[in-house]
This record gives sequence, C-alpha cells and structure tokens, in this order.
Amino acid sequence: MRSNSTIFEQRKLANFLYGVYILAILVLLVIPPSDGIKLNKIIFGIRTDLVIHATMFVPFMAYFWFQDWVQNSFRRFIRFFGYGILFAACCESLHLIIPYRSFDIVDFFANVTGLTIGSSIFFVKRNRI
Repeated sequence: MRSNSTIFEQRKLANFLYGVYILAILVLLVIPPSDGIKLNKIIFGIRTDLVIHATMFVPFMAYFWFQDWVQNSFRRFIRFFGYGILFAACCESLHLIIPYRSFDIVDFFANVTGLTIGSSIFFVKRNRI
C-alpha cells in the first residue's frame, strides 16, 4: 500500500505534466506552420495532419486514469471525456481567430478520435492490471 505522501507527490507530478501537455498543445496550435514540413502526405489512406491531430489527443485521457485510479466511475469518465471534446472544439475554434490557420471540422473529428483511442488504451490497460 502506498503512503499518502507518495500519492500526493504522484498527483503533484501528474498535475504538472498535464499542465505542460496542455500548454504544448496550445503552443502547437498557435505557432505558424512550417513550409518545410509537408502535412498533405497520405499514411494508410489518411492525411498526415489528421494522424498528428489524433496523436496529440491520445494522452488527454491519461490524466483521468492516473488522477482517479481508485475512485473513477463511468459518470466521471463521461464528464472528463466531455471536457476533452470541449477542449478539442476550443482548440479547433481557436483557428478561426488566427489569420494563418483555418478551421476544419475534420481536424476536430481527428482530435475526438485521438481522445477515443486514448480512452480505449487506458481502459484496456487499467482492466489488465
């Protein structure tokens, strides 16, 4: 059994890492795109930029699983998943006010796909342990 101080330290670390992760996503959304990177290539029939969007949102749900390891319920999961969808919508809507970015609903769905993949990975991992 872990002591309360160990759990507290782990939660502090999780909060810090999650903050860095959210900040990194926001920075990636506002920096101008580089002309040197071609994001219109196709990987397994999917545009590269959509793969990147989905990949960025896979870790989002990890915070839920690590923070509420003992007390997570389906209702809390749905609420946190809803926060993820809201964050994905806000991120994509941010593109509306940035002149060198463009809003694309397909990017939003790629973000939600990343949330779903992340949820699935951590749900399977949690049930195996």
